[in-house]
Amino acid sequence: MKKILITQDIIYAKSYLEKRDSISHLLLEFLQKNNYHPILVPNNLMIFKKLINNIKFEGVILSGGNDLGSEKNRDFIEKKLISYSIKKNIPILGICRGMQIIAKFHGLKLHKTSNHANKKHYVTKSSNNKLSKLFNKTKVNSFHNFYIKKTNKKFENLLLAPDNSIESFKIKNKDIFGVMWHPERMNSKKSNILIKKIFK
Repeated sequence: MKKILITQDIIYAKSYLEKRDSISHLLLEFLQKNNYHPILVPNNLMIFKKLINNIKFEGVILSGGNDLGSEKNRDFIEKKLISYSIKKNIPILGICRGMQIIAKFHGLKLHKTSNHANKKHYVTKSSNNKLSKLFNKTKVNSFHNFYIKKTNKKFENLLLAPDNSIESFKIKNKDIFGVMWHPERMNSKKSNILIKKIFK
């Protein structure tokens, strides 16, 4: 069973006056259902370094969560993980916020939006990639406050939202993908194909 590292959100537990790492059970169950073994990445740099140096893993998921910049420690660790995975040719899937940090890592600009949170919309293909064809005219969920208007020559845009913002991309010649929706919340065969295609 392939091991997949999953980054975590940071939440503030008011009654305990402390920050805690957090991950949706839906994402863990989604991976386990598709025969992957999830390993949680702590938002602690010292423990993170020990983790990647002592565990052999075959993939990385940069999970959803709060906006970039709200927790700089998480941003820093995820950028380190992206850099490490690129050097080791380890596949990456960025989900929502995760797609955004892949974009920022490669110099893309994020734009604020007020009409992509807690909604559903259709996506249309922007290339002839198999995943573009698979999700063409599929209704997906939307929970993000920022969007990507354009990429650069490193990217292949896969799917577009109705406003022509980029809903999915990949890095050319790399197994690095981003989706702005949450496949773990869709409970669909297409989501299962997506995860298996990336972590084949």
